[in-house]
Amino acid sequence: MMDYDDIVIQLESMCRQEGTTYFAHDYLYEQPDQVVEGDNFGLQMPLHDRWFRSNRRSTTSLKRLDEGCRIKMSKWFYEVIDFCQFDRDTVCIAMSYLDRFLCTRAGIPALGNRKVFQLAAMSALYMAVKLFEKDFFEPEVIADLSRNSYTETDIVDMEMVILSALQWRVQPPTPLSFIRYFLALLPIKSEFDEEAKEMLLHLSRLHTEIAVNGYFFVTVKPSAIAVASILNSLDLMGESLMSFDLRNILMSEINKRSPLNPHEDEMKKIRAKLRRDYQKSYEIKIEKEEPHHSRPKTVSAKSKHVGAAWGNSPNSIVQGTTR
Repeated sequence: MMDYDDIVIQLESMCRQEGTTYFAHDYLYEQPDQVVEGDNFGLQMPLHDRWFRSNRRSTTSLKRLDEGCRIKMSKWFYEVIDFCQFDRDTVCIAMSYLDRFLCTRAGIPALGNRKVFQLAAMSALYMAVKLFEKDFFEPEVIADLSRNSYTETDIVDMEMVILSALQWRVQPPTPLSFIRYFLALLPIKSEFDEEAKEMLLHLSRLHTEIAVNGYFFVTVKPSAIAVASILNSLDLMGESLMSFDLRNILMSEINKRSPLNPHEDEMKKIRAKLRRDYQKSYEIKIEKEEPHHSRPKTVSAKSKHVGAAWGNSPNSIVQGTTR
Protein backbone atom coordinates (compact mmCIF):
# COMPACT_ATOMS: atom_id res chain seq x y z
CA MET A 1 0.00 0.00 0.00
CA MET A 2 1.30 3.47 -0.91
CA ASP A 3 1.95 5.92 1.88
CA TYR A 4 0.69 9.50 1.96
CA ASP A 5 3.77 11.06 0.30
CA ASP A 6 3.78 8.48 -2.51
CA ILE A 7 0.12 9.20 -3.25
CA VAL A 8 0.78 12.94 -3.41
CA ILE A 9 3.70 12.40 -5.80
CA GLN A 10 1.54 10.17 -8.00
CA LEU A 11 -1.23 12.78 -8.12
CA GLU A 12 1.24 15.49 -9.08
CA SER A 13 2.62 13.30 -11.86
CA MET A 14 -0.87 12.56 -13.20
CA CYS A 15 -1.75 16.25 -13.17
CA ARG A 16 1.31 17.00 -15.29
CA GLN A 17 0.41 14.22 -17.72
CA GLU A 18 -3.18 15.32 -18.23
CA GLY A 19 -2.10 18.86 -19.04
CA THR A 20 0.57 17.94 -21.56
CA THR A 21 0.90 14.56 -23.27
CA TYR A 22 -2.64 13.30 -22.61
CA PHE A 23 -4.79 16.32 -23.42
CA ALA A 24 -7.52 16.42 -26.08
CA HIS A 25 -9.02 19.42 -27.82
CA ASP A 26 -12.41 20.11 -29.40
CA TYR A 27 -11.79 18.14 -32.59
CA LEU A 28 -15.37 18.35 -33.89
CA TYR A 29 -15.63 22.12 -33.93
CA GLU A 30 -12.10 23.53 -34.01
CA GLN A 31 -10.31 24.36 -37.27
CA PRO A 32 -8.18 21.61 -38.90
CA ASP A 33 -5.00 23.70 -38.51
CA GLN A 34 -5.25 23.16 -34.76
CA VAL A 35 -4.62 19.42 -34.95
CA VAL A 36 -1.69 17.73 -33.24
CA GLU A 37 1.08 16.69 -35.61
CA GLY A 38 1.89 13.32 -34.01
CA ASP A 39 4.11 10.74 -35.69
CA ASN A 40 4.24 10.64 -39.51
CA PHE A 41 4.43 6.84 -39.52
CA GLY A 42 0.64 6.55 -39.39
CA LEU A 43 0.27 8.69 -42.49
CA GLN A 44 2.52 6.34 -44.44
CA MET A 45 0.38 3.27 -43.80
CA PRO A 46 -1.65 1.94 -46.77
CA LEU A 47 -4.81 1.95 -44.64
CA HIS A 48 -6.05 5.43 -45.56
CA ASP A 49 -5.73 4.94 -49.32
CA ARG A 50 -7.43 1.57 -49.11
CA TRP A 51 -10.36 2.86 -47.10
CA PHE A 52 -10.90 6.01 -49.13
CA ARG A 53 -10.75 4.03 -52.35
CA SER A 54 -13.33 1.51 -51.11
CA ASN A 55 -15.69 4.08 -49.58
CA ARG A 56 -15.39 7.15 -51.80
CA ARG A 57 -18.70 6.40 -53.55
CA SER A 58 -20.61 5.90 -50.32
CA THR A 59 -22.37 9.13 -49.36
CA THR A 60 -23.50 7.51 -46.09
CA SER A 61 -20.04 6.57 -44.82
CA LEU A 62 -18.70 9.96 -45.93
CA LYS A 63 -21.10 11.81 -43.61
CA ARG A 64 -19.10 13.89 -41.14
CA LEU A 65 -18.67 12.60 -37.63
CA ASP A 66 -20.95 14.14 -34.99
CA GLU A 67 -21.46 13.89 -31.24
CA GLY A 68 -24.16 11.24 -31.67
CA CYS A 69 -21.68 8.89 -33.37
CA ARG A 70 -19.30 9.18 -30.45
CA ILE A 71 -22.05 8.63 -27.87
CA LYS A 72 -23.29 5.52 -29.63
CA MET A 73 -19.80 4.09 -29.88
CA SER A 74 -18.98 4.68 -26.21
CA LYS A 75 -22.24 3.05 -25.14
CA TRP A 76 -21.46 0.09 -27.37
CA PHE A 77 -18.03 -0.14 -25.71
CA TYR A 78 -19.73 -0.49 -22.31
CA GLU A 79 -22.02 -3.21 -23.63
CA VAL A 80 -19.09 -5.25 -24.95
CA ILE A 81 -17.01 -4.69 -21.81
CA ASP A 82 -19.91 -5.72 -19.57
CA PHE A 83 -20.57 -8.81 -21.68
CA CYS A 84 -16.95 -9.88 -21.28
CA GLN A 85 -16.92 -8.88 -17.58
CA PHE A 86 -13.98 -6.51 -17.97
CA ASP A 87 -13.21 -3.40 -15.92
CA ARG A 88 -15.49 -0.56 -17.05
CA ASP A 89 -12.60 1.92 -16.72
CA THR A 90 -11.15 0.20 -19.79
CA VAL A 91 -13.82 2.04 -21.79
CA CYS A 92 -12.49 5.36 -20.50
CA ILE A 93 -9.00 4.38 -21.63
CA ALA A 94 -10.25 3.31 -25.08
CA MET A 95 -12.13 6.59 -25.48
CA SER A 96 -8.98 8.48 -24.48
CA TYR A 97 -7.14 6.73 -27.31
CA LEU A 98 -9.93 7.53 -29.75
CA ASP A 99 -10.40 11.18 -28.74
CA ARG A 100 -6.68 11.93 -28.79
CA PHE A 101 -6.28 10.15 -32.11
CA LEU A 102 -9.02 12.31 -33.62
CA CYS A 103 -7.05 15.36 -32.46
CA THR A 104 -4.07 14.36 -34.63
CA ARG A 105 -3.44 14.86 -38.34
CA ALA A 106 -3.62 11.09 -38.85
CA GLY A 107 -7.13 11.13 -37.36
CA ILE A 108 -8.56 13.70 -39.78
CA PRO A 109 -9.86 11.05 -42.25
CA ALA A 110 -12.03 9.55 -39.49
CA LEU A 111 -13.72 12.92 -38.91
CA GLY A 112 -15.08 12.94 -42.45
CA ASN A 113 -15.75 9.23 -42.91
CA ARG A 114 -17.88 7.35 -40.42
CA LYS A 115 -16.63 3.98 -41.57
CA VAL A 116 -13.04 5.00 -40.85
CA PHE A 117 -14.19 6.40 -37.49
CA GLN A 118 -15.88 3.12 -36.60
CA LEU A 119 -12.74 1.20 -37.50
CA ALA A 120 -10.61 3.56 -35.39
CA ALA A 121 -13.02 3.22 -32.46
CA MET A 122 -13.10 -0.57 -32.55
CA SER A 123 -9.31 -0.66 -32.86
CA ALA A 124 -9.02 1.66 -29.84
CA LEU A 125 -11.15 -0.75 -27.80
CA TYR A 126 -9.01 -3.66 -29.00
CA MET A 127 -5.87 -1.80 -27.85
CA ALA A 128 -7.25 -0.89 -24.42
CA VAL A 129 -8.40 -4.44 -23.71
CA LYS A 130 -5.10 -5.90 -24.89
CA LEU A 131 -3.08 -3.58 -22.65
CA PHE A 132 -5.22 -3.48 -19.50
CA GLU A 133 -7.12 -6.76 -19.24
CA LYS A 134 -5.79 -10.22 -18.37
CA ASP A 135 -7.83 -11.70 -21.17
CA PHE A 136 -7.92 -9.91 -24.51
CA PHE A 137 -9.42 -9.79 -27.98
CA GLU A 138 -7.71 -11.27 -30.98
CA PRO A 139 -8.11 -9.10 -34.13
CA GLU A 140 -10.45 -11.72 -35.58
CA VAL A 141 -12.85 -11.14 -32.68
CA ILE A 142 -13.08 -7.43 -33.48
CA ALA A 143 -13.61 -8.25 -37.14
CA ASP A 144 -16.38 -10.63 -36.11
CA LEU A 145 -17.94 -7.99 -33.86
CA SER A 146 -18.02 -5.62 -36.84
CA ARG A 147 -20.07 -8.19 -38.74
CA ASN A 148 -17.16 -8.47 -41.16
CA SER A 149 -17.23 -4.79 -42.06
CA TYR A 150 -13.50 -4.89 -41.32
CA THR A 151 -10.81 -7.52 -41.64
CA GLU A 152 -8.14 -8.56 -39.16
CA THR A 153 -5.63 -6.68 -41.30
CA ASP A 154 -7.75 -3.52 -41.03
CA ILE A 155 -7.73 -3.78 -37.22
CA VAL A 156 -3.98 -4.38 -36.96
CA ASP A 157 -3.15 -1.62 -39.46
CA MET A 158 -5.37 0.89 -37.68
CA GLU A 159 -3.82 -0.07 -34.35
CA MET A 160 -0.43 0.96 -35.72
CA VAL A 161 -1.84 4.18 -37.15
CA ILE A 162 -3.32 5.08 -33.75
CA LEU A 163 -0.22 4.11 -31.78
CA SER A 164 2.06 6.15 -34.00
CA ALA A 165 -0.30 9.14 -33.97
CA LEU A 166 -0.39 9.01 -30.15
CA GLN A 167 3.40 8.52 -30.10
CA TRP A 168 2.80 5.33 -28.08
CA ARG A 169 1.36 7.22 -25.12
CA VAL A 170 -1.07 4.60 -23.91
CA GLN A 171 -1.18 5.09 -20.12
CA PRO A 172 -3.70 7.92 -19.71
CA PRO A 173 -4.71 9.05 -16.22
CA THR A 174 -8.46 8.49 -15.89
CA PRO A 175 -10.99 10.27 -13.67
CA LEU A 176 -11.44 7.05 -11.69
CA SER A 177 -7.71 6.77 -11.02
CA PHE A 178 -7.75 10.34 -9.64
CA ILE A 179 -10.74 9.49 -7.46
CA ARG A 180 -9.03 6.44 -6.01
CA TYR A 181 -5.93 8.44 -5.12
CA PHE A 182 -7.95 11.30 -3.63
CA LEU A 183 -9.87 8.86 -1.44
CA ALA A 184 -6.66 7.03 -0.51
CA LEU A 185 -5.57 10.22 1.27
CA LEU A 186 -8.42 9.86 3.76
CA PRO A 187 -7.61 8.57 7.24
CA ILE A 188 -10.03 5.71 7.94
CA LYS A 189 -10.64 5.44 11.68
CA SER A 190 -13.81 3.35 11.84
CA GLU A 191 -16.01 0.92 9.94
CA PHE A 192 -18.43 3.79 9.36
CA ASP A 193 -15.68 5.78 7.62
CA GLU A 194 -14.77 2.78 5.47
CA GLU A 195 -18.38 2.28 4.41
CA ALA A 196 -18.72 5.98 3.60
CA LYS A 197 -15.56 5.86 1.51
CA GLU A 198 -16.79 2.82 -0.44
CA MET A 199 -20.15 4.44 -1.10
CA LEU A 200 -18.45 7.63 -2.27
CA LEU A 201 -16.21 5.62 -4.59
CA HIS A 202 -19.21 3.78 -6.04
CA LEU A 203 -21.24 6.93 -6.71
CA SER A 204 -18.23 8.79 -8.09
CA ARG A 205 -17.46 5.92 -10.45
CA LEU A 206 -21.01 6.11 -11.84
CA HIS A 207 -20.51 9.81 -12.55
CA THR A 208 -17.22 9.19 -14.38
CA GLU A 209 -18.82 6.52 -16.56
CA ILE A 210 -21.53 8.96 -17.59
CA ALA A 211 -18.90 11.59 -18.36
CA VAL A 212 -17.17 9.18 -20.77
CA ASN A 213 -20.24 9.28 -23.02
CA GLY A 214 -20.50 13.07 -23.21
CA TYR A 215 -18.55 15.03 -25.82
CA PHE A 216 -18.63 18.04 -23.49
CA PHE A 217 -16.11 16.26 -21.26
CA VAL A 218 -13.56 15.50 -24.00
CA THR A 219 -11.73 18.76 -23.29
CA VAL A 220 -12.18 18.57 -19.50
CA LYS A 221 -9.18 17.26 -17.60
CA PRO A 222 -9.68 13.90 -15.84
CA SER A 223 -8.79 15.48 -12.48
CA ALA A 224 -11.61 18.02 -12.91
CA ILE A 225 -14.09 15.27 -13.82
CA ALA A 226 -12.90 13.36 -10.74
CA VAL A 227 -13.42 16.32 -8.42
CA ALA A 228 -16.83 17.12 -9.94
CA SER A 229 -17.84 13.46 -9.54
CA ILE A 230 -16.77 13.43 -5.89
CA LEU A 231 -18.54 16.70 -5.04
CA ASN A 232 -21.75 15.69 -6.79
CA SER A 233 -21.64 12.30 -5.07
CA LEU A 234 -21.21 13.96 -1.68
CA ASP A 235 -24.35 15.95 -2.39
CA LEU A 236 -26.22 12.73 -3.13
CA MET A 237 -24.95 11.04 0.02
CA GLY A 238 -26.02 13.78 2.40
CA GLU A 239 -24.32 14.70 5.66
CA SER A 240 -25.56 11.66 7.55
CA LEU A 241 -23.57 9.17 5.44
CA MET A 242 -20.14 10.73 5.89
CA SER A 243 -18.80 12.37 9.02
CA PHE A 244 -18.21 16.11 9.01
CA ASP A 245 -14.53 15.62 9.87
CA LEU A 246 -13.95 13.21 6.98
CA ARG A 247 -15.65 15.58 4.56
CA ASN A 248 -13.45 18.44 5.72
CA ILE A 249 -10.28 16.38 5.30
CA LEU A 250 -11.34 15.31 1.81
CA MET A 251 -12.15 18.88 0.74
CA SER A 252 -8.85 20.10 2.15
CA GLU A 253 -6.93 17.49 0.15
CA ILE A 254 -8.86 18.29 -3.03
CA ASN A 255 -8.18 22.01 -2.60
CA LYS A 256 -4.46 21.30 -2.26
CA ARG A 257 -4.08 18.66 -4.99
CA SER A 258 -6.57 19.60 -7.69
CA PRO A 259 -5.36 21.93 -10.49
CA LEU A 260 -8.88 23.38 -10.71
CA ASN A 261 -10.29 24.99 -7.57
CA PRO A 262 -13.64 23.40 -6.62
CA HIS A 263 -15.16 26.84 -6.16
CA GLU A 264 -14.20 28.30 -9.57
CA ASP A 265 -16.89 29.03 -12.16
CA GLU A 266 -15.44 26.45 -14.55
CA MET A 267 -15.83 23.72 -11.95
CA LYS A 268 -19.40 24.84 -11.29
CA LYS A 269 -20.17 24.45 -15.01
CA ILE A 270 -18.61 20.99 -15.08
CA ARG A 271 -20.56 19.93 -12.02
CA ALA A 272 -23.83 21.28 -13.42
CA LYS A 273 -23.38 19.44 -16.73
CA LEU A 274 -22.39 16.22 -14.99
CA ARG A 275 -25.36 16.52 -12.62
CA ARG A 276 -27.79 16.94 -15.53
CA ASP A 277 -26.34 13.99 -17.43
CA TYR A 278 -26.40 11.82 -14.29
CA GLN A 279 -30.04 12.65 -13.58
CA LYS A 280 -31.02 12.13 -17.20
CA SER A 281 -29.24 8.79 -17.38
CA TYR A 282 -30.94 7.39 -14.32
CA GLU A 283 -34.34 8.77 -15.26
CA ILE A 284 -34.08 6.84 -18.53
CA LYS A 285 -33.10 3.66 -16.69
CA ILE A 286 -36.08 3.97 -14.35
CA GLU A 287 -38.58 4.71 -17.13
CA LYS A 288 -37.38 1.96 -19.43
CA GLU A 289 -35.14 -0.83 -18.25
CA GLU A 290 -32.51 -1.84 -20.76
CA PRO A 291 -32.78 -5.44 -22.03
CA HIS A 292 -30.19 -7.72 -20.46
CA HIS A 293 -28.14 -9.99 -22.68
CA SER A 294 -27.67 -13.48 -21.33
CA ARG A 295 -24.06 -14.50 -20.88
CA PRO A 296 -22.08 -17.19 -19.12
CA LYS A 297 -20.42 -16.43 -15.81
CA THR A 298 -17.04 -16.31 -17.53
CA VAL A 299 -16.34 -15.23 -21.08
CA SER A 300 -13.13 -15.83 -22.99
CA ALA A 301 -12.57 -12.70 -25.06
CA LYS A 302 -9.98 -14.58 -27.10
CA SER A 303 -12.58 -17.03 -28.31
CA LYS A 304 -13.58 -16.49 -31.91
CA HIS A 305 -17.16 -17.15 -30.80
CA VAL A 306 -17.48 -13.96 -28.75
CA GLY A 307 -18.58 -11.99 -31.78
CA ALA A 308 -21.24 -14.56 -32.58
CA ALA A 309 -22.43 -14.65 -28.97
CA TRP A 310 -22.72 -10.87 -28.78
CA GLY A 311 -25.69 -9.75 -30.85
CA ASN A 312 -25.07 -6.01 -31.16
CA SER A 313 -22.91 -4.21 -33.70
CA PRO A 314 -22.04 -0.49 -34.02
CA ASN A 315 -22.68 -0.52 -37.77
CA SER A 316 -25.68 1.81 -37.44
CA ILE A 317 -23.16 4.64 -37.02
CA VAL A 318 -22.20 4.25 -40.66
CA GLN A 319 -25.85 4.27 -41.67
CA GLY A 320 -26.28 7.52 -39.78
CA THR A 321 -28.68 6.20 -37.14
CA THR A 322 -27.71 7.16 -33.62
CA ARG A 323 -29.57 6.67 -30.39
